[in-house]
Amino acid sequence: MPRPLSSRSRPVIVYTHRRDIETYREVARQGFNINLSADNMAEADGLREAGLPIVVVLPSSYQKRKDETLAEYRRRMGGRLHVTTPAGNQVAICPATYADTDCSRCQACAKPRPNGTIIGFPAHGSHKNRIGAV
Repeated sequence: MPRPLSSRSRPVIVYTHRRDIETYREVARQGFNINLSADNMAEADGLREAGLPIVVVLPSSYQKRKDETLAEYRRRMGGRLHVTTPAGNQVAICPATYADTDCSRCQACAKPRPNGTIIGFPAHGSHKNRIGAV
């Protein structure tokens, strides 16, 4: 398999809402990972047939609270740091939302994931309430 494209020795992390699937498959064969972005779990399920890595927006309740320990967060999440889509696909909550890490250290989104695990990002910022309502 070709070596992943990188920037200063780090893999490039790319997300897109565009659906140029054949182009993304071709660049994946060349070692460049592009994550298809889904706005909700149902859309993530629909993207699975493309066979490409997927990321999805989760409700803001999946974000670890500032005053919450990791143990408290795990309990609130039912002891698990992943959820499933309506079709039963695994969604791992982005580690940077609850652990002391960031994208440059985690790099889960920079490469294809085992069993097609989807990475979920809790909604944040000024639109988080609107996203949660959807």
